[in-house]
Amino acid sequence: METRIILLAALAAFSGLFSVPAAADSAACAGAVTQLEAHLRTPSLACKSDKDCKGYYYRMNTCKPAVILPYTHATADFMTKLEIIQRDVKILCTDIWANENPCMLAPYKAVCVNSLCAQDK
Repeated sequence: METRIILLAALAAFSGLFSVPAAADSAACAGAVTQLEAHLRTPSLACKSDKDCKGYYYRMNTCKPAVILPYTHATADFMTKLEIIQRDVKILCTDIWANENPCMLAPYKAVCVNSLCAQDK
């Protein structure tokens, strides 16, 4: 019995070494979101007409607006990297966002302004 208590105490102490504080969780989530936002800014926004532009809900947080991009942005390389980054955001942020109130997806109107895709205001 005494050996079992010692082993349980050692296990509890050992497992405490691997717990991640909430602040670290938040920083890791913020870093992943920053990486996602940077990736979403990589495609060219060039367009000729409003029909060239569309909104995409690539951000993992439903409280965020759609990303306005031209249809041509969806290259294999862009989409592969996007899926990897989105997976990281999901893993790192799900527990944090679970405590937030859910949001409705914000409507958008994608337009071509000065030959660049943009959100109509």
